[in-house]
Amino acid sequence: MDLRKQVVQAAANWILRADPGKLSSADFAPLLNTNLEPGLRALEWHLTKGRLEHCWTVGSPDEPASDDHPGAVGSAWLGELLKRWYECLYPATAVTFHATLEVPARNYGQLWDTVDRIFRGASLKPEHVICDITGGLKLMSIGAALACLEAGRTMQYMDSARDWKGDPVQKGQMEPVLIDITPYLVS
Repeated sequence: MDLRKQVVQAAANWILRADPGKLSSADFAPLLNTNLEPGLRALEWHLTKGRLEHCWTVGSPDEPASDDHPGAVGSAWLGELLKRWYECLYPATAVTFHATLEVPARNYGQLWDTVDRIFRGASLKPEHVICDITGGLKLMSIGAALACLEAGRTMQYMDSARDWKGDPVQKGQMEPVLIDITPYLVS
């Protein structure tokens, strides 16, 4: 494991173990400029420039090692990390964080169903729920996007400035690009 990954994992572990009241924005600094930042920035954007009342997270459980697979650390723990980041930086606002829903990695069909259940079970109109498809494996982004095909549903992708190789520019601003395909499906 390279040094940068060790630093990020140590910071995430510290955040998850720490007393939430003792966390500061400096504790989250190692998570910026990683693949964790789009989720943090999506929450921040909708809180400061939009309207944020509820947050659902979907992550994968850890995969145990087997004879034909080395195992992998899942992403289900990210929901609690996002919640702690939000509560640390914006303690005066109220957002309901729903328990993280777990879907096995690469099971895009189950993810499709899970996101669909969020849209159907939310106490909000579908047009007031946005599904972020930025994070995770591309196959999982496809599963989440498929759940957004029904009329009135919107998905977003956290876009940022990119260099000539297509990598995000560290100083670039990250903003959501809303994707509503309803007009293309209903004609």
